[in-house]
Amino acid sequence: MKRIAVLTKDPWSPSPTRVRHLLSRMTGHDTVYFDPSPVRIPDALYEEPLRQGLSVVSLPKARLFRTLRLSNYVNRTLRTKGFGQPVLWVTSPEYSEPAKRVERSALIYDASEGVPPPGDKTLAGMADVILVSTAAQEARVKPYGKPTLLLPNGVPFELFHREENLPFPDDLFNVRNPIIGHLGALDRDVDLRYIEASAKAQPDWSFVFVGPVTDADVTPLEGLRNVFLLGHKPHKTLPVYVSRFDVCVNIARNIDASPMKLYSYLATGKPVVSTPHPAQTLDYTEVLTIAATHGEFIAGIRKALRERDAWRVRRRIEYGRAASWDARIANLERTMKELGIF
Repeated sequence: MKRIAVLTKDPWSPSPTRVRHLLSRMTGHDTVYFDPSPVRIPDALYEEPLRQGLSVVSLPKARLFRTLRLSNYVNRTLRTKGFGQPVLWVTSPEYSEPAKRVERSALIYDASEGVPPPGDKTLAGMADVILVSTAAQEARVKPYGKPTLLLPNGVPFELFHREENLPFPDDLFNVRNPIIGHLGALDRDVDLRYIEASAKAQPDWSFVFVGPVTDADVTPLEGLRNVFLLGHKPHKTLPVYVSRFDVCVNIARNIDASPMKLYSYLATGKPVVSTPHPAQTLDYTEVLTIAATHGEFIAGIRKALRERDAWRVRRRIEYGRAASWDARIANLERTMKELGIF
């Protein structure tokens, strides 16, 4: 068993992040997660309790609480918990300086959300291994000459692949079929022009979005009676909504990302229509439809609504199972053992 200390810019929030998904399932390791948010969300608001061996510690809020102060606080906390020289897992370049001073046996740099800018080699230079989630990120860290593991994001497969009938969501009772559904936050990476064009061309289709509106401009969708923005939903309820989708869609702009929603769709076996972005969608052209234009997108949905091939459903589920967080963790732990880190 290894002890792990985590420095990240992401609070331990009810909305699961990549590192939270991984750490919650790595049951063989005692872990301290340093939450950068000075006030933790009450445990009662979390859908699941913290696993045994995992604790969350809030970093104090203080002006210029960086470098020496932060590293001293981390070292003191780890010593109190009996964590002598743990594996340090860092997810952001902003912790480069404190990481120099934290007592550790090894340094994992998860660069999936924070590849250092050109010239900033501090964290990458200290790392014993670098984790990335896309091939483009892998290429960017290659010049550092460090062992690198391409570890895409994943899916809680057991949550999304459900055999039983799921309850009908109350806020879909007045939404008519077919339902074209999208999971995840609406941010600037979501290309809503595909939905605007499709909703206007096919007023008999319903377009449902399950997720908060963050920094996306949704004004083009206002007034479209067949578009429904349902807002944030608890993570454990998402399969209930996807079970009512006739077609799942991914309408990303960013080519360099690892799409959790895509793996969630695959786990359900539902038909999927996607833009060519991110690049990882191209790994699944056997079982999903890629649409580069609005016309192709509409035609792809029509084709998906007619799909009757049972083998495609089974194949999508196989892809989803292969992308499970458990499968990702098995790959991660195998690599860490080969490198002598775990």
